[in-house]
Amino acid sequence: MREPVPRGLITALELLRAPSMADVLRQQSALPDDIGVLIRVAGGCEETRQRLAALLDKPEGLLVKASRFYLEQVLFHAENDSYRILGLTPDARQATVQEHGRWLMKWLHPDHHSEWEAAFAGRITSAWNDLKTPARRAAYDRTLRSQRARAFHRRRSTPLAPPLITGQPSHHHAGRRRRMT
Repeated sequence: MREPVPRGLITALELLRAPSMADVLRQQSALPDDIGVLIRVAGGCEETRQRLAALLDKPEGLLVKASRFYLEQVLFHAENDSYRILGLTPDARQATVQEHGRWLMKWLHPDHHSEWEAAFAGRITSAWNDLKTPARRAAYDRTLRSQRARAFHRRRSTPLAPPLITGQPSHHHAGRRRRMT
């Protein structure tokens, strides 16, 4: 029986062909279940690269390029929280936090790469510092909940459109309706 192809890798290959998909992928709340495969490919796991190259009959270099491009475009976006930057869900096991952080830093360590990749390494380091121990993770979760609550309360309702007929009350003045004759 043939091994299933990781859906995240297929998505990464599609993104490489159509970079305009990045905005849509960034807005999706869920990451692929097999995001760890992309992280291992990008980070240099030879066994994973070779196995997937044989499975897909694609060059390893293409898989690395697609995986890295996906991670750069979807995970490392400036507005993402530490979980997303490391390719995690909030309920991820601590071992997964460590694995993802290790492979990402193996790829992006500033001693080995360009300034551009070093900038991504800074995001990885910051996210890792937020989540590396259960105590830090609990503190980060409290901060994240607090930030989200403040952002929710700051939103003001805005009318979708101004009144179309003069004299028709707008959404702002619903309590001051005038009688039309």
